[in-house]
Amino acid sequence: MSSAEFVEWQAYQKLTGPLAPGERDDLRMAIICSTFANVMKDKKSREVKPQQFIPDWPKLYGVPDEMKSPEQVAAVGEAWYDRMFAKAKAVRR
Repeated sequence: MSSAEFVEWQAYQKLTGPLAPGERDDLRMAIICSTFANVMKDKKSREVKPQQFIPDWPKLYGVPDEMKSPEQVAAVGEAWYDRMFAKAKAVRR
């Protein structure tokens, strides 16, 4: 996979949320996290539910008004890459 393709996939994931199987993996991790949290909490605290650990992807990243074309996704990826490259250049100076 080229770096350009990797950037495109990152942009796509930012627009749509995690790649498949997504929700099922989120639930699995939420169950594990809530189990650890419940084991580590003190006796006075309320039980932690797995739902508290499931991210709300549309709320975090916004819901696109319409599906983006591959060109639009690539443009988002390129803009992100340019910002990251600019930050790297600034750090080197």
